[in-house]
Amino acid sequence: MNNSNLYESNYKAKASNIEIWRHCLNTVCRRKDLLLYLVRRDFLSDFKRSFISAGWILITPALAVVSWLIINHTSILNPGRLPIPYPAYVLISTMIWRLFIGIYQAGSNLIFESASFGIDVKFHREVLLVKQIILQALNFAAGLLIIEVVLLYYRIFPSWKILTLPVTLLPLILMGAGIGLLASIYSVVLPDSKKWLDYGMQLLMFVTPVIYSPQVDNELIRKIIRLNPLSYLLDWSRASLANGSFDNPYGFLLSSGGALVIFLLGLRLLYLAEDKVIEKL
Repeated sequence: MNNSNLYESNYKAKASNIEIWRHCLNTVCRRKDLLLYLVRRDFLSDFKRSFISAGWILITPALAVVSWLIINHTSILNPGRLPIPYPAYVLISTMIWRLFIGIYQAGSNLIFESASFGIDVKFHREVLLVKQIILQALNFAAGLLIIEVVLLYYRIFPSWKILTLPVTLLPLILMGAGIGLLASIYSVVLPDSKKWLDYGMQLLMFVTPVIYSPQVDNELIRKIIRLNPLSYLLDWSRASLANGSFDNPYGFLLSSGGALVIFLLGLRLLYLAEDKVIEKL
């Protein structure tokens, strides 16, 4: 008898990390037709409704920048020493932060989104996750138009460093997706946990150098920034666009390794806990 045809109730628990991650990758590759269909459907849906719906991709970050410019103009906010003019700095930073938060939210809503397709253990949730990452990346790419216009206005011209942007963004994407996957699992078992984590992610922006420099005057904030792995990931992505310097490569590599571990851990827990989580939906 072929033992490969035997069913084991705990076969997922016996799977190694490599087998689980290979299974997730193979699933996405096998269902690339479904992936492309979902990306095309969701991305074009805003354009089909009206032009202004798609325009919010550009309007939203512009409005966010205006609000921070007003606060900075009133001298309420002291951003510290900046390598580029504040409007360009805060625009780039908030756009990158929106990408991170968007991917986190997509991952944290993954299980509930898949339930809309029907509660099916066999449904390929990995495809939905990759779809959301691609959609967030496309929105970010559209926002790059505003960024480049602002940078050119301040005579900051693109250099070879912009080619490193996908590499510097990848750890940030993995970090957001990994935290989102963990939140998605625990949100079914402990619904309040996701609410608290969502609030925490909002507060996290204020201890990450998004609206101010890492060299801000407040000593306590500087210490928190040094301990925050997102600080290094955001700083390198920003440097890719603004021709900045890639400071503290050790911090970036360490943070990137942590992002990869969190992402792979999230995939493993989603795979192992999938059956039990679906029973609670």
